[in-house]
Amino acid sequence: MHSYEDRIRAVELYYRYGKKASVVVMELGYPSTKQLGRWVRIYEEKGDLPRELKPRERYSRTQKIAAVEHYLTHGGCLSYTRRAIGYPSNEILKRWIEEFYPNARPLVIRSGTNKCFSPEERSQAVRELCNRRGTARKVAQSIGVSVPVLYKWKKDLISDEAYQSMRKRKAAPQDKNQDALLGEIQRLRQQVHQLQLERDILTKANELIKKDLGISFLTLKNREKTLIVDALKKKYPVAELLSVLQLARSCYFYHKASKRLCDKYAEIRVIMADIFEENYRCYGYRRLHAILRGNNRVISEKVVRRLMAEEQLVVKRTRRRRYNSYCGEIGPAPENLLARDFSSCRPNEKWLTDITEFQLPAGKVYLSPVIDCFDGQVVSWSIGTRPDATLVNTMLDEALDTLNEHDKPVIHSDRGGHYRWPGWLDRINTSGLIRSMSRKGCSSDNAACEGFFGRIKNEMFYGRNWAGITLEKFICFLDRYIGAADVFLDCYVVIPRCCRYFTGLIAPNDSLIRFSLYQRMYLSHMMATRQYIDKHGKPVAFYSDKHAVFRVSGPESRRTGTTQFGRALRELAIELISANSSQAKGRVERVNKTLQDRLIKEMRLQNISSVAEANQWIEHFMSDFNRRFSRPAKYPKDLHRPVTQSPLELNDIFAWQELRTLSKALTFQYDKVMYIIEPTEQNSRIAGEKITVYDYPDGSIAFRHLHRPLGYKIFDKLACVDQGAVVDNKRLGAVLKLAQQKQDELEAEGKRMRSKKMPRRRAQECVLEELRAINPVLASPQDFVPSLKR
Repeated sequence: MHSYEDRIRAVELYYRYGKKASVVVMELGYPSTKQLGRWVRIYEEKGDLPRELKPRERYSRTQKIAAVEHYLTHGGCLSYTRRAIGYPSNEILKRWIEEFYPNARPLVIRSGTNKCFSPEERSQAVRELCNRRGTARKVAQSIGVSVPVLYKWKKDLISDEAYQSMRKRKAAPQDKNQDALLGEIQRLRQQVHQLQLERDILTKANELIKKDLGISFLTLKNREKTLIVDALKKKYPVAELLSVLQLARSCYFYHKASKRLCDKYAEIRVIMADIFEENYRCYGYRRLHAILRGNNRVISEKVVRRLMAEEQLVVKRTRRRRYNSYCGEIGPAPENLLARDFSSCRPNEKWLTDITEFQLPAGKVYLSPVIDCFDGQVVSWSIGTRPDATLVNTMLDEALDTLNEHDKPVIHSDRGGHYRWPGWLDRINTSGLIRSMSRKGCSSDNAACEGFFGRIKNEMFYGRNWAGITLEKFICFLDRYIGAADVFLDCYVVIPRCCRYFTGLIAPNDSLIRFSLYQRMYLSHMMATRQYIDKHGKPVAFYSDKHAVFRVSGPESRRTGTTQFGRALRELAIELISANSSQAKGRVERVNKTLQDRLIKEMRLQNISSVAEANQWIEHFMSDFNRRFSRPAKYPKDLHRPVTQSPLELNDIFAWQELRTLSKALTFQYDKVMYIIEPTEQNSRIAGEKITVYDYPDGSIAFRHLHRPLGYKIFDKLACVDQGAVVDNKRLGAVLKLAQQKQDELEAEGKRMRSKKMPRRRAQECVLEELRAINPVLASPQDFVPSLKR
């Protein structure tokens, strides 16, 4: 039911919103649109709504009186009256009779004769039933009613609550898991109690000791634990608190007794605080200890430090800032052209520079080098005691003297002020160098130069006593070390001077002989294994260390992953056993140590000065080495198995194999080169499937699908279009012209980004290395120009 105010408000909004009933219902949430229509009609007819809403009765007063009169004049039967006039129900007719003619309905007892009993007679019968000495049947017979009627009178007059049935009810079956549930409830209560106890301990530690809520109360001192126990002993038993805090009972009572003792340093605490405040809060524990000692207050320095910490007598000062070359954004910074790509295919292509500091007892020394990314050689360097413009300008002048006319390297540095001063910029612009800078606050953008500094300091600076060494002596020592030492950037087998010797950039030297430029890794192990199998047959197992060549590192991928070398051994049914430590393969380690000692000396005695000569001589040396140092096997039987694979199958096994997915256009990419498979009917069916790439050590490549060779051609995006194709296709010329126009627009806007990286071509590296060993000019004559400068 809605009040008058709610109804009149809905009607007013109805007229205010332009007689839109749905809007009123959406805003108020009541009533329905039909009910609102009825309210509006009443308001329009009477000018107002009724203050009180009386529910409309279904039957009028005339109908009610007619029904009651029919009941009284036709034998007093409810059902007959309802059937005769068609309304109402028996219950409603009873209410109407009680409303118009109270006590008009007689009590009908069907025991042969109808007899009406007044309320007084019913009450007397109930009293006789309650005070009876015999059975209830005798009482009912004496009154002239049945036993059920007698009990019905009793139920109407007396509440049944005092006379509940004494009938035995079956007890509810107990749950079989009731004991387990009760035990679980008890366990949960104990856990809640334990958690509440720990929470209260942490709260008290925060209030009393000013500890953070996230600390572990087990790390508190015994004195602090005693304070917490005293604060919570009214809520929890002391024994439980001691058990949770892991505090011994003797320690608790000891600290509790010590709290009652007076503080023997109470007077000294006040004196220390006064001295600290009078001297502008700048005295440390040494000066406080000296002043107390002068006032005949002799205590230990440790006590002074402890009392200062307890009283929070702390000297606030700012630490001295270390040297920092950053001077702010004093000019526009160039882009990071290297983008952490410190590889270079020729000298004087990428230079790195930075400044590092050496702290000595005698003072500070600063080093500013220029490093070539090609081999890590220090092109030039300058050492001084002040990091000023002279330090970097001198270094740059010496580096520019080593360049040829056509060399325009990219010089990369951080954003220090040294590389934005006018002197530096003038030298860069005059020589035509290309500037590149790291991002702000990102030292990893110049990681190669930082690694150079770390290697120098680990080798010659850290772990040494520089006491008594003057700055001039250290500068001479550092200059001699950089000039004589072979400091390099990456994990090359050769040092920078050796690398330049092999590439024909400097003259040969006996001390620069090495077997190879870089670690050959996979292909070198495969080629050595192939030679061994061709000579001796297949062994039962292959014993090695846990190098990444032989096994996949990482616990997750170790179960399923495999390397190229492991795949080759698996196809040959050779077991791969990995040693857990270097001592487990001590025989190989001892042989390597012996070879490192003897091999170099023997090469010097033989006056070997080239890799080709070393490769020819090594076979004679190894045969002699095996004859002198090898031992016969304890078990003379040869367990090598015959090789059942053909030479072509062995070539496939020891080739570099990778899987590629063939696109719908029958293309795929391998080693940064796009290949196009011949569009035959059989090849078109394998679109979207995996094909195998075979990269052989000699540089050749083959592609197969289920051992079926696939013909291919290389996609060259720089190739020119045949003019005959333009003539044959009349639309091709217009399309090519439009494509060229779009490319020119992108080039002009600088939006056409081309990759500057070349394909790796792993297999061809071996061939190129062999050519470099014979003559570097044969490998890449256009990249290397001999230079006599340092």
